Amino acid sequence: MIDIMLKEDIIFATETDSDELANNFNIPYYKTFYPVTQNSDDLVRILCFARENENIKYVLRDDLMSIEVSTIWLEVRNKDESKLLLGGCYREWTRDGQSTIESQVKQMEVITDQICRACNESERVIVIGDMNLCTTRWDDNTYRCRPVVDILQSSLTMNAMNKVDFGLTYFSDHATAAGKYVDSAIDHA
Repeated sequence: MIDIMLKEDIIFATETDSDELANNFNIPYYKTFYPVTQNSDDLVRILCFARENENIKYVLRDDLMSIEVSTIWLEVRNKDESKLLLGGCYREWTRDGQSTIESQVKQMEVITDQICRACNESERVIVIGDMNLCTTRWDDNTYRCRPVVDILQSSLTMNAMNKVDFGLTYFSDHATAAGKYVDSAIDHA
């Protein structure tokens, strides 16, 4: 057994890709939160771990979640009861066998609806995760995912949210047919 002492209060893990993780994955001193799924054999694509702490309360907000996208929403309250809504997202390239831009637009519409509902409820909202949208290409009109980016950018503007770039977070371990190793800035807050 490996004993790891983590210092982070909240951790999101994306691309977990397992149906065996549902309701049985634990890290000592952390509470595990799961996305809503249609049935017990669905792949768990995102997990959230929140450090057990008597000064902070975590409540799963499944009313902000949907089986249509892999998100986890938590309501976080500290001692003075101030509320923060925290959403973790994993926007998949392919969902239910669909990978068209139209299907990706539908996924993003679900995510942005969740963001809007959270922002209507609280002034303190953070959304973090793997959106599979390269932030270095958001201003590129030839970007294949431009329609998906437009929906997200519109929602961020409408809800007075700022984007935080983490820089390049994806580095391919294999070359394209043209011999290029691709990198991308797909994770952000």
